[in-house]
Amino acid sequence: MVVTLQELERMDPYEFEHLVAQVWESKGYDTEVSLQSQDRGVDIIAEKAGWKEAIQVKRYGSGNKIGSKTIREYATLYQQIPTANKVVLVTTSTFTQEGERLADDLNVESINGSEIVDAINDVEGLEIEDTSSNSEVDQHDQDAVVEEYLSQISVKPWNSPKPRVKCPFCTKQIAAERESFLDHWKNNSDCDSDLQIEYYR
Repeated sequence: MVVTLQELERMDPYEFEHLVAQVWESKGYDTEVSLQSQDRGVDIIAEKAGWKEAIQVKRYGSGNKIGSKTIREYATLYQQIPTANKVVLVTTSTFTQEGERLADDLNVESINGSEIVDAINDVEGLEIEDTSSNSEVDQHDQDAVVEEYLSQISVKPWNSPKPRVKCPFCTKQIAAERESFLDHWKNNSDCDSDLQIEYYR
């Protein structure tokens, strides 16, 4: 089966992480994919013969390029995981020129959309589930998460002037205010949410 970039862009982010892990497994690595509820910045740990790679996976649209800010953020995985020999950033999108240069400087391997498509298609016998027919269900599930999250933010009594809570999609700390989350989901290219947030205003 041949996979296309468009299929990867429609895939559930967590499912895409498992697919990327299979690519590393085909190279002889043992992999561990972080649980969605326990994701702290590294999506996959891949190990082989004492060599360890920390892999971050971003399922973005083609127009959402990864720049130097994101590269700098994930380069800190070397500090978070001192035993890592390499940090890898995989995306279905592309990298800006500045991002690619900084990745080289900070020893972060950058793999863009066309490169990961080629890597996936080079793995013989890899089974890929077509998730395009589930888009309505996925959006419904995401809508339910958002409705519950916004409801909790608006009714929970807070003890500090500007409390912060985690985004349910990317775990970034956001001010516990409805508008802060709506702005985050609309403007933050590092968030895995695909929300059409005008619905929530």
